[in-house]
Amino acid sequence: MKPDRSWMMRRKDNNGQVTEEFKNGVDDFIKIAKEQLGVADALGRIFCPCFKCKNCVREKTFWVEKHLYEHGFMEDYLNWTIHGENQWGDSSSISNVHDEEMETRNPYVDMVIDAMDDDLSEDQNLEEDPNLPASKFYTLLRDADEPLWV
Repeated sequence: MKPDRSWMMRRKDNNGQVTEEFKNGVDDFIKIAKEQLGVADALGRIFCPCFKCKNCVREKTFWVEKHLYEHGFMEDYLNWTIHGENQWGDSSSISNVHDEEMETRNPYVDMVIDAMDDDLSEDQNLEEDPNLPASKFYTLLRDADEPLWV
């Protein structure tokens, strides 16, 4: 049975303020995500499902809450599978597969992305080829994800 997540669409009231219903829903979301094994990384960060981050960036729950208040949830993220919830209508857990995939990611890549967060922007031209030092850096970053031996 699908839980009622209609509150996710009612983020702001007529005065432009975040509704209490939305705040309570966000609190429940964060509580559920924190309780699920393997959702938070070693630093206690979870994927931010806000409209801006789209579950691609890990943040402390304090910042996830702020992002959700400011930007709202990403479109169509009603079934919180990335945050440990079972796929609706399915008795097996999709999140277990996702957790295994997340654990294989090199934590140093996340560390570098976090360190560069202020320099990263959606407005940057992604089509431009990197200069030589940047190209070497990206190669090293890609190589960090490769196993040393199999």
